[in-house]
Amino acid sequence: MRLHPAVVIPVVAFVLTGCIGNAFDSARDRTWGGELIEIPATTWIDPDGCEHWIFDTGAEGYATPKLNRDGTPVCGIESAAARTQSEVPGELTFNTVRQSSPTAFALDVDAYFDVDSARIRPAAFRELDAFFRYLQQINASQIVVSGHTDSQGPEDYNLDLSLRRANAVADYALRFGITAISRGLGESEPIAPNDTPEGRALNRRVDVNVRN
Repeated sequence: MRLHPAVVIPVVAFVLTGCIGNAFDSARDRTWGGELIEIPATTWIDPDGCEHWIFDTGAEGYATPKLNRDGTPVCGIESAAARTQSEVPGELTFNTVRQSSPTAFALDVDAYFDVDSARIRPAAFRELDAFFRYLQQINASQIVVSGHTDSQGPEDYNLDLSLRRANAVADYALRFGITAISRGLGESEPIAPNDTPEGRALNRRVDVNVRN
């Protein structure tokens, strides 16, 4: 279909005028029908370590790369491929993951998170990369991630912390094409007594169960 020049030229002129005149404000300042529209955004880091903006309008979602001022991609995190130097072996041999069945695993929270933190330690990236590559090898595409704590501290706080840690691991799984449901169970499902340091350490965990 060919557009008539009379239609195209005014549209182009409007766009150029809007850009030159700084008529476009930030996304938070734009309105539609007199109402403020806010589009939720988050950051996704691909397996090569490059960052992308993820937007969700409610009806659909889309992504766009984050760029530096010079137009180059924001790739400040070492890629998963670079951190994993060899193929994952056929059986699980990681130091920070316990396996209770072929599809059930428990991540040692103390190895992946600082105290009271839900941010994965950079030092744990290599081990976590290897773990999720192992899940890829056994054709896992869906998992349930459940966060647990010991009984130290307020119950509500422990519930929130366990959920945030589960969400962090679930987000990490997405980099490897593995979708996840995350749950925070706090101190409600201990696997050892909480009256010893050793027992509390076992209870501080993130369980990963393969669904498929």
